Amino acid sequence: MSSIHSTHKEADHIQNMQAVIDFAKEKNKIWPFAAAITTKEGKILCKATDCAHISPLFHAETLAIHALVTHNFKKQDGLILYSTTEPDLLSLTALYWAQITHELKFDKIVYGADALTIQELWAFDLNMPVKKSQDIIDSLNIEVLGPILEEKCNDLFCQAKDEQVKLGLKHPGRLLSNDSSDFYTLLD
Repeated sequence: MSSIHSTHKEADHIQNMQAVIDFAKEKNKIWPFAAAITTKEGKILCKATDCAHISPLFHAETLAIHALVTHNFKKQDGLILYSTTEPDLLSLTALYWAQITHELKFDKIVYGADALTIQELWAFDLNMPVKKSQDIIDSLNIEVLGPILEEKCNDLFCQAKDEQVKLGLKHPGRLLSNDSSDFYTLLD
């Protein structure tokens, strides 16, 4: 019975990661860092893409959390964060503070591409994949799953990089909206 449950959860993770990939393609295909927050039952509450060109705090994961708390969403256990790539230190810290200040308890992080793949495409010099941020993960007691749909996420980022090169962009923010609400969607 547990293997059926496990398979069902894996199917849920694949379905939700695909929703994140699709959202990234729709909302921000030239900078497709995207995230979704779901309930433990798998219901998507919010989807977001990176808009750090508006604020350095608005990575996809942090914008999704911001959208939830600014719309009075509080006190929830068992949340799952999906991300097209391993969340960085800023995003992990936001998970920590969401738990402390808004009682949003995340049980899992599910990611697509690993941070080293992103580092190869864009030299951020931030060699801090989520696995190396183990102290924060341990303090939050979060299970990390991934990569899920890694090839699709890698393709998403490679296509974005190719498009940026074609357009001559050093950073895609110059082509994107300056309204952060254009980069997230709350669902009922």
